[in-house]
This record gives sequence, structure tokens and C-alpha cells, in this order.
Amino acid sequence: MPVMAYFPQAVASTRSPRVSLQRPIPIDFRHEAGMVRGDLHVVSATGGRARTPKPVVAGAVVELMMGTSEGPIRGIVEMLKARQMIHGWVQPFRFLALADEDFDRLKKVIQGAA
Repeated sequence: MPVMAYFPQAVASTRSPRVSLQRPIPIDFRHEAGMVRGDLHVVSATGGRARTPKPVVAGAVVELMMGTSEGPIRGIVEMLKARQMIHGWVQPFRFLALADEDFDRLKKVIQGAA
């Protein structure tokens, strides 16, 4: 994995704009116990929300990989508390580190969905 150059900083008084994706993006969360695949439905510059068949433990720091029309995006994320739904789980996460190229791709995905 390349050196992570972008470290998103959430400002408590300003919420990063979120966009709902018309077409979910396939996403993988890789961690010590294996991998959980899902579909990304909501994304922002500081994190996102995916639907997964099983949850990843809240607080876990994992590698994220998603294939977008702008190219692959890889980064390090912290998993937040998942909620069970009728068909799987809603799994939120926040970005901890992204390479500059990955952050540029992420911005393009957000702009294209807005």
C-alpha cells in the first residue's frame, strides 16, 4: 500500500456534505479476520455508509478498497457501529488516511454524484 498522504480532519461544527449514490459502488473491508464485501450507498470526504451481509466490529481499523468509474480507491478507515436491517447491515465508516491520488478520485466520485 502506498504512503497515505491525506488525513481527513472532521471539524465538529461543520459536517462534510454527503451524497447518495444512484448506483452503489462495490466495496471491500479487509481486516485481520478476513474480508467483508458490500456496496457503498452514501459517501463524503470524511467517510461513508455501506450495506454488508455481516458487520465489522465498531472501532476496528481496516483497509478499504472500492472500484469506481474514476479508478480504484484504497485507504485506511475506522469502522463505526453497524445497524442490522432486514437484508443485511448498514455499516458506517470514517476515513483515517488516503493517498493523494485516492483522495482525488474520491472527490471526483462525490462531485459526479452530487
